[in-house]
Amino acid sequence: MSEFMPEPVKVLETKEDVLEAINNPVWRNWGLDTYHVKPVWLCELVKRMWQEQNEILVYNAQVYRRAREELGLPEHDYYAEGQGTPLSTLVFNAQNYVRSDRLRADGFEPMTQELVERAHREKKRILINGNPARTKVADGKVVAYPPRTRNKAYRVDYTTPVKLVD
Repeated sequence: MSEFMPEPVKVLETKEDVLEAINNPVWRNWGLDTYHVKPVWLCELVKRMWQEQNEILVYNAQVYRRAREELGLPEHDYYAEGQGTPLSTLVFNAQNYVRSDRLRADGFEPMTQELVERAHREKKRILINGNPARTKVADGKVVAYPPRTRNKAYRVDYTTPVKLVD
């Protein structure tokens, strides 16, 4: 899965919207679009839990339990029954959208051929996995390559988070 989530096909803004989606999961019949539903209330819950625990990782099971508690739903075991439920899918989506939004806020974008060509035109480096990559033309195509390397290039995969740097 990509580090970047696509534009959502449906946005659930409030706690009530999330509760309605759980009780009436028509959106789950959309197939692949299931993972393009952005539950804003759950995204905010994930961020609150990060701040409370002073960590940047919160497990889906923890968010699932907390969401059930705040939504007033009866408690049950996430590992026995929770995976695959509408709420667990929304928790998964929330975690991915929060990560994607954080990367975009930090100036990262998906690695594309257009970005590599722009970096080459503007004579900038591309920060890939913490390493500043240079660009050059090879076989008529602009490629990004790691430091101290002449014949290995990064593959443009449209998922790797990258940033242009001077």
